[in-house]
Amino acid sequence: MDLRESLVAARAAARRLAALTGPERSRLLADFAAALARPAARKAVLEANAQDMASAREEEAAGRLGSSLVKRLQLDDKKLDTTIDGIRQLADMPELVGRTLTHRALDHGLILKRVSCPLGVLGVVFEARPDALVQITSLAWKSGNAVALKGGREASASNRALCAVAHEVLSAHDIDTRAMVLLEDRAEVDALLGMDDLVELMIARGSSSFIRHVRSHTRIPVMAHADGICHMYLHAAADRRWLPVWLWTPSAATRLRAMPSKHYCGIQRPPRRWTVVCRHFPAKAWNYAVVGKHASATRK
Repeated sequence: MDLRESLVAARAAARRLAALTGPERSRLLADFAAALARPAARKAVLEANAQDMASAREEEAAGRLGSSLVKRLQLDDKKLDTTIDGIRQLADMPELVGRTLTHRALDHGLILKRVSCPLGVLGVVFEARPDALVQITSLAWKSGNAVALKGGREASASNRALCAVAHEVLSAHDIDTRAMVLLEDRAEVDALLGMDDLVELMIARGSSSFIRHVRSHTRIPVMAHADGICHMYLHAAADRRWLPVWLWTPSAATRLRAMPSKHYCGIQRPPRRWTVVCRHFPAKAWNYAVVGKHASATRK
């Protein structure tokens, strides 16, 4: 079956997911977690990941793959248990569909309401992280949406094994397995971008050039994760004797020193978590805040 036929079926499956009650969607997720926890499924997923890791280490040894990507690719028992626990937590969360977000009386007898509802089919392209496939699928189902996914090629075997488990769960709930469509190559992603009549939203993670490619080749609304600019600001009234101030990004093991002649230092591609490490700062002398893509320090 070609991609268009799969997405037409995915739209029908999305309507089926949207029609489920909140408890029914929660049971779907609970069964997904239970299926991944079964010894046979766990063994199949971990063996598939071992294949991906073997190929990735060869690529790393040849200098064609970075060590950070190889690390993200690995899926061991502990990481799989954490992923399964995340599905169960999501299943226990309050219902997302049908929530009244705005209720406003505009005039006598005229009420404006904004109510959350499923979108339909989501297209998601993400990095080579097998646990991300599980997280994205679970979030899509919880919100009543079908999803078409394309993970990094380095995780192909892992993604196929996880997809097989998800399809078993969908079948057990009498839902078309194409409520989750796994794309295998870049050509299918390019084809997906042209199907604005079937896909309601594209979510893209990757390099800046890839994000630009997605945005320039589709009429589908795109939610993108790309580069950002982060700064740490040193207040002009700060006592320079308290320098140096170091901003540390654990994921890159990079320390950037705010030099006395400067009021800020910045890096691109911010980590998910910021840790501000200060030396020679009196206790409780400073407040730290991370707002959006900016980290700032201001003196009390």
